Amino acid sequence: GEEPLGSRFATLEEFLEASRGRIRLSIELKYYGFDPRLAERVVALVRRVDMAGEVSVISLESSGLSQTQRLAPEIRLGYVVSARLGDVTRLEVDFLSVGKGQFDARLRARAAARGLDVAVWTTNRKDEMLRLMARGADDLVTDDPALAREAVREFGELSDVELILLRLHEAVLR
Repeated sequence: GEEPLGSRFATLEEFLEASRGRIRLSIELKYYGFDPRLAERVVALVRRVDMAGEVSVISLESSGLSQTQRLAPEIRLGYVVSARLGDVTRLEVDFLSVGKGQFDARLRARAAARGLDVAVWTTNRKDEMLRLMARGADDLVTDDPALAREAVREFGELSDVELILLRLHEAVLR
């Protein structure tokens, strides 16, 4: 018989099915030597389960993102910024995914000017999540989604005065 899901690694298809209608799943294309069929196989699977509108594809490799764009223009694309090499906001993507140490007011402003969202990784403390949202993070990448939901709820309940004070505090610290 089929072994229980908890006793083995889930397949991408199982992750897609489990996330359907619940979360936007980001699928990272990781290349260890460029595989020209990786994006093609991921797009085919996403389309087979009819979830192109519920996922995004992210990668450090702009060639993988370009290939995904050609194959499935309806899938949101995100560039994983590992190092600052020029103005990353000029890339043809829908959002940037940056480490929390790379996220600053200048990047936020440039991304906003180009209509790009910014996802910030990896944050697993509520106080840090609140500070990142105060700085303008659009999405949080975390190992603790329940804590992130709690932080987002708390952030949404802050009064205008509390938001101003939090943002002022963050601006002074940065």
